[in-house]
Amino acid sequence: MNFEELSQLIKSRRSVRNWQDKDVPDEVLKQALELATYAPSGMNYQGWKFVVVKNKDMINAIADAVRSRAQKVASWEETARHMENPQAMVERAGFFRKAPVLIAVYSQIYPSSRDQIYLERMAHDEEAALMKSWLDLANPSIQSVASGIAYLLLALLAQGLGSVWMTGPMQAKGDIEQLLGKPEGFDLVALIATGYHDETPRPKTMKSFDEVVQFVE
Repeated sequence: MNFEELSQLIKSRRSVRNWQDKDVPDEVLKQALELATYAPSGMNYQGWKFVVVKNKDMINAIADAVRSRAQKVASWEETARHMENPQAMVERAGFFRKAPVLIAVYSQIYPSSRDQIYLERMAHDEEAALMKSWLDLANPSIQSVASGIAYLLLALLAQGLGSVWMTGPMQAKGDIEQLLGKPEGFDLVALIATGYHDETPRPKTMKSFDEVVQFVE
C-alpha cells in the first residue's frame, strides 16, 4: 500500500450505524484483530483484550442493559434541565443491536513503579500530587487500547466492513461485564459494532488543518 492508498483509506473511514443482515466470517474478524494487536502500546505492554460477540441473544441482552441504564438517566431531574428530549437518548441507546458483530474491548492497568513512587510522595508533597494529576490525564492504558481500536477500525474498513466505536454504553459497564464476563485485571472500556454496512455515511465536517496543527519554529 502506498501513501495515497493509505490516505484514501483513512479519509474514507466513517462511523456506520446500519448494517446488512449478513454474517461476517470469523477469518475476516481474526485478520483485522491480529492487525489491531500490532498497534503501539506503553512499554509494549499490550494490555488489551478483544471479546467478539456474534450471538444475537447476547448482543440484544447487552443492548437492553445499555437502554435500561439510559432510561434511568432520562428519569433524572438533572437530565430534564440539560436535555431537550431525554427519550430520544433512550431510543438511540441500543441501536447497535442491529449489528452482526459486537466487539468488547477491555483494558488492563499499566503497571508502573513510577505510580507507586508518586502515590507515596503525594501524601506529603503537593507538587508531587499535581504532577501525578498531570500523568493521570495521559493514562497510558487507555491511550494504548485506543491505538489498538484505531488500527482495528481501519483493518475492518479495508475488508469492506463499517464500524462504530462506542463509549456511551460504558454507563452499563457492570451489567455488560456480568453478561460477558470480566477477565481478571481487565476493565471494559469500549464497544465496537461492525458488519457489512447498509448505508452511505455523510461526509465528515472537518476542522481546518491550521486550526488543529501548529508548528513551533
